[in-house]
Amino acid sequence: MEWYCSLASHLLSQENIDLKGQSYQPVVNELEGRVVALYKALLLYQMKSVCSYYKNHCLVILRSTINLDDWDGEIQGIESAEKAVLNDLRHYYALYSKEALGHLVRQVQECQKILSDFHQIQQEHITSQYLQQIRIVDPQAEMVNIQGRNDKLLPAAYKWIVDTPEYRGFTNWSDPGSCQVLWLSGPAGTGKTMLVIGIISEISRQSFNMAPPGLAYFFFQASRSNMTSPTDALRSLIWMLLIQQPRLFSYIRETLTNAGASYFDSPGVFWPLAEIFKQMLADKDLTPVYLTLDALDECDERKAENPGLAHLLSLVSDTLSITDKVKWLLSSRPEINVYNKLKNKQESGEIVELNVQSRPEPVNAYIKHKLSDLERNYEYSKYVLDEMSQEIRQRAQNTFLWVSLVFKDIIDNNVAEYDAVDRIKASPSSLISLYERLMTRIENLPSRDPRFCRSVLAAVCFSYRPLSYAELHVASGLPANVRPQLIVPKCGSFLTVQDNRVYMIHATAREHLVDYFKSSSPGNGNCHHHDIGKRSIQALSDTLKRNIYSITPDKESTDVIVPEKDPLASVRYSCEFWVDHLCEDRGGQNIDDERVFSFLEEHFLHWLESLSLIQKLPTAVPSIKKLLINSKVCYNTYACIQLLIFPICLQNRESNL
Repeated sequence: MEWYCSLASHLLSQENIDLKGQSYQPVVNELEGRVVALYKALLLYQMKSVCSYYKNHCLVILRSTINLDDWDGEIQGIESAEKAVLNDLRHYYALYSKEALGHLVRQVQECQKILSDFHQIQQEHITSQYLQQIRIVDPQAEMVNIQGRNDKLLPAAYKWIVDTPEYRGFTNWSDPGSCQVLWLSGPAGTGKTMLVIGIISEISRQSFNMAPPGLAYFFFQASRSNMTSPTDALRSLIWMLLIQQPRLFSYIRETLTNAGASYFDSPGVFWPLAEIFKQMLADKDLTPVYLTLDALDECDERKAENPGLAHLLSLVSDTLSITDKVKWLLSSRPEINVYNKLKNKQESGEIVELNVQSRPEPVNAYIKHKLSDLERNYEYSKYVLDEMSQEIRQRAQNTFLWVSLVFKDIIDNNVAEYDAVDRIKASPSSLISLYERLMTRIENLPSRDPRFCRSVLAAVCFSYRPLSYAELHVASGLPANVRPQLIVPKCGSFLTVQDNRVYMIHATAREHLVDYFKSSSPGNGNCHHHDIGKRSIQALSDTLKRNIYSITPDKESTDVIVPEKDPLASVRYSCEFWVDHLCEDRGGQNIDDERVFSFLEEHFLHWLESLSLIQKLPTAVPSIKKLLINSKVCYNTYACIQLLIFPICLQNRESNL
């Protein structure tokens, strides 16, 4: 009886009735009725037994003899009630166990999902970190910037190429022997870069029967320090490939895990990256991809320890023999002669050259567009516009840049309608002569304007990236009361402004100005680098201080907010590049070690802090190495740096110096 009471307490417990929202009350109610019936039978049997015990003994024997009390029936009733309880109990536990097991399975599935989501987030975080290590620039953003600095990309200026047999062969993936390399060649200013952008846009909109091919591209730009080397190009191509085809991470993950972010700072990183790149392209599941390199003539080959254009073209040639899932779109001036560099390794027909200057359609469309602007905005008459059109077409030689500069000259100088045709006739027909004419006009400006213009042009020409107005004021050495915004418009058509940054109008303009300053300045023009370096040190000395952003100790680096009036705005470029300018092939100019020593002694940690705030801290190590190598009397400078760095190295337990 005691056992049955314990069983009832267990069965009817509330925690056994409810299982994670699943109620077993109806089953327990049925089971409770069975237990009550069993209790009744037991109690009745016990009560009859007690009564029988206290009756007359002879009478009990007599009743037992004739089976009047039916003890066997009572026992069978109890056993039947017990069996009913046990049957219902087995049924209850079967249902309960099944539901409990199901609940356990659901919990495991939820845990698996949570772990899977966590793993996915972790992989995405690691992938993001790896992509950040590889990234040198965002080619897509650069393509947008290039379009912003130039006139609007006209469909008529690039859609003509769609109907050419060269383009049709290039975009035909079904023919294994079709064109694998399309080389757009043409002199400077013939619109190759804008044509490349148009082709990329056209391919991205094109419909395909199969999965659309990927697109990875890079635009060499001599005016950008991080867009001039073959390594920069290769990193960008790999970066875009990994974004579009994440499976390819398997070929580079181990390298990135073991080497870290500093891996890409090595001058020799091009060759191991090239091997990884070839392995990616050899992947059997690779989605077909267009690879584009624009303006190969702006590839920087000045540093002997770095790979040159020949190594890059050799890589292009190697990829063609590895896979038929890759097609290359290349552009350059004719002197690069891509065809001769590649044809010896490839079969005839796989490399096709298209001379951009031989096609008048795009330039004519551009001229028509510019003339319509004059008619709409300046109300030029139809007669004058027709004359201008005829004169420009005869002299343009299918050169976009020449046409752009001529129209810019007319608009910027508010040339009257009746003088427009004569202005065009007076313009030299070659770019070099046109640049010389622009420079002559600058020299003939009144007062101090020529000197200010030369300072601004030299700063933009010799800088390693486009400058903001505030940075340009420091680099050019303009007086405090002379704003660069007033001088830039006076620099002829050499400069253009986008997003408050000053750019050179074209690579050929930069080349012309470099030659101009070299011929008119001592030290082969490198004195301008030295001047920018000295001005940078002075500006940094006047600006830098401890905790320049007033950051509280409890703030994470990711929570740092740039002040509305950024104290580093004018010296961001100087922070990153002052050493490079001082150490640029000095041509007889010695680094002023005393000035450098004084700056480092007072502001070395402030400089590192500022580099960290502008996300350029990794540039400190190569800058310091370069400074130590190029210092003429470097003992004091070296000792200063070592003494300052030693405590930092102890604290961080590592040193890259």
